[in-house]
Amino acid sequence: MVSNVPWCRKEDDTRHADNRESERRTLLIFVQKTSFENARSTLCDECKQHDYRLRYTKQRDNQRPKLEVIVDRKEILSVVPVCLKANVVEFTFKNDPAVYPCQILQKVERNISGYRFITPPDEYIKKLFMEYLTQRPDVKKRKKIRIDAKAILTPDELRVFGFAGCCW
Repeated sequence: MVSNVPWCRKEDDTRHADNRESERRTLLIFVQKTSFENARSTLCDECKQHDYRLRYTKQRDNQRPKLEVIVDRKEILSVVPVCLKANVVEFTFKNDPAVYPCQILQKVERNISGYRFITPPDEYIKKLFMEYLTQRPDVKKRKKIRIDAKAILTPDELRVFGFAGCCW
């Protein structure tokens, strides 16, 4: 277990909580709506154990709940619910729900810099990112979003989303 991110496993990690990387990215986790309260309870226990802050919010527009784990005044984890309906999965972003086929729930194991985690297939990571940009155009100003856009989107898609001529 990694001391500063207990739900993400890094093999042979010997860092301590006081020796965190200065540049921390936020991990976004989607859980089934029916499991959201269980996730909240688990995170509450973990945050107490590690002296982290757990913030619970609801989007005013659509009442979608969100859990955020805060460490050193930085959000390191966000958890939002998804809803399974018949043969589709509904993700609620800032404005409108987005519906995807159940294949989005297929697990792909990743190993990056010694961290092992599960994600959806590549095509859905891209679709989720594009939906996020569509519903939250204000985030395009953030450096980490521009970096992700450059890594994920094609040159044509960068232009469509307004990243053309962007200083990276």
